[in-house]
Amino acid sequence: MIDMTIRSASQTHEATDITNLLKVLADENRLKIISCLSSGEKCVCQLADALDIPQNLISHHLKVLKTNRLVSDERRGRWVYYSLKDKRLSDFVAQAGEFCDCDDMDCP
Repeated sequence: MIDMTIRSASQTHEATDITNLLKVLADENRLKIISCLSSGEKCVCQLADALDIPQNLISHHLKVLKTNRLVSDERRGRWVYYSLKDKRLSDFVAQAGEFCDCDDMDCP
């Protein structure tokens, strides 16, 4: 009986983690940012130019992604460069696109 309770609690925790991840990814701009970062690190101005999204909105979404440990940042002088923490994230987004039979969201 105790083993079932522990397993159930563990599964509930895992389900909550997955749900939280999917909520973070359930934003079109964040998916575009992830897709763009899959080709390598970029600063906010590069992302804004590539995606045609205002810099303040890019910064907001990067903060959400960073808070959820999906992207990392590195300051170099005046600029901050962002990159994906785990390549599997871009693979996951690409596979989700294939599942939905969506067009490719590669960064221009």
